[in-house]
Formats: sequence, C-alpha cells, structure tokens
Amino acid sequence: RRGAAHLAGAFPVAGVPGEGLAVLAPPAFETEAVAPDRAPWGNPGLDRMLGGGILADTLVLLQGPPGSGKTLLALEFLGGGAGSGSRGVLVSFSDSRARIVADAAGWAIDVERMEADRRLAIVCARPDVASFADHLFLIDTVLDRFDPRRLVVEGLAAHARLVGPRVFARGVAHLVGSLRRRGMAALLTWPTALDGVLAPLDRELATFADAIVVLDVGGDRDDPVRTIEIAKMRGSWHEPAPRAYTIVGDGFHIGRSWREADALAS
Repeated sequence: RRGAAHLAGAFPVAGVPGEGLAVLAPPAFETEAVAPDRAPWGNPGLDRMLGGGILADTLVLLQGPPGSGKTLLALEFLGGGAGSGSRGVLVSFSDSRARIVADAAGWAIDVERMEADRRLAIVCARPDVASFADHLFLIDTVLDRFDPRRLVVEGLAAHARLVGPRVFARGVAHLVGSLRRRGMAALLTWPTALDGVLAPLDRELATFADAIVVLDVGGDRDDPVRTIEIAKMRGSWHEPAPRAYTIVGDGFHIGRSWREADALAS
C-alpha cells in the first residue's frame, strides 16, 4: 500500500454467512495494558510453583504426552476462574461435550453446574469440518458473546497437521492478538512425544507463550514417574525445579520437588 502504513504478509480469511469475508489480521500496533494482578490457577500446588498464580493476561502453553493430565489441569484452570467469579470458555477440537462432562465428573468437577451458572461455555468442533480460519472466527465470536476472562483451547495440534506450519503460525498469531486485546488469560494444550522432544513447530509455538508448563511421564508402565515443571514464565518469579505429581479421584496433586526430597532423605 503506497504511502500508508499497512500489515505485510498473508492472513487467514473466513467466510461468514450473511456478512462476506472476514480477514483475521492482528492489529497494526499493540495497545493493550499489562495486567499486573495474579489470579489463582485453581490448583494449590501449581499456584505455589507459579509464585501465587498466573498473571491475569497470561498465555499458557501446557505441554505433555498423552495421558499425562493436560485435560484435568485445564479443567482445574477453568474451575479456578469460576471459583473467583470469572467466566471461562472451553474450546475442544479433540473431545465431545459428553466426553468432557464425563471425564470432569470422574475428577469431581461439575462442569454442568458451571454451565448452568453461566460461568462456563463449552464449544466442541471437529477440526476437519471447517477451515482453520473459520474455527478462529468461531472462537472470536464466542469470546465476544460470552465475555469470559479465561479460555482453554484443546486439540489445536490437529489444525497444524491439516494446514501446515506457515498457515498455522499465522492463525495462532491472530488468536494471540485477539486474547491480548481482551486482556484475558488463556491456556493452550499441546501434545508432546513420549520422549519429551519438541518438534520445530512446538518450539515456534512456544515463542508465543508467556508461560510454559511441562508434564512428563517417565519410569515404566507399572511404576510411572510423573513430573511437572514451569519451563518458562515471562517477567515473573517461578519455581524452576520439577515436582512429582499424582492423579487421583479428586484431582491433580503436586508433591515435593526433587531437591526437597533429597534434603529429607539426607
């Protein structure tokens, strides 16, 4: 665009029935204020590791192999917001609403009550029934209508496989910009390989995050060793040492750090 400021590059476009095309471009300039206040995650052990909770406008990337407890921590994140009066939205591209409700009930989390109290909205969609841009527009629409303070997106990795790394990165940039403008906290779950090695796309996604929580499962099948670690927390103190954790009927329990365990043993 000659003689005027503009955004360079290509951006996702969504077809909106009755309205035409919506270009999902980030703002030309960042104008949001930084929110200094902390908010509890909803898990006491993790709040201690985070130095009291997360900053109110933090984007968290929750990484871990299948079966490590990502969904449970995500539900506790939404429950923590609901408990302090903040609305939340759960967008799942991997599970149905019935599956989410059943899994949550198994951990004594009543998401149906949270929905009835207008503290939670659940949106489930298959990633292959619409374009990535259409799904991003759907998220924007839900955020506009429900006005939440917390967002969880599960199953985002499926879009990366469908559209490729370049389009996916631009779509995530739009999502991050949308969250920044709203000043809300968000949690993206992301699967890692069983060996914990990050692929190039994982490392690129990590650059968007303000905080990265990593779950790891080691040991063997009969005696697994589960650990949680705060790998990154931008601009704020956090506990760097990993801690062991267990998953039981009433939730996600974080124990002592390895340093504390070694000190007690000696």
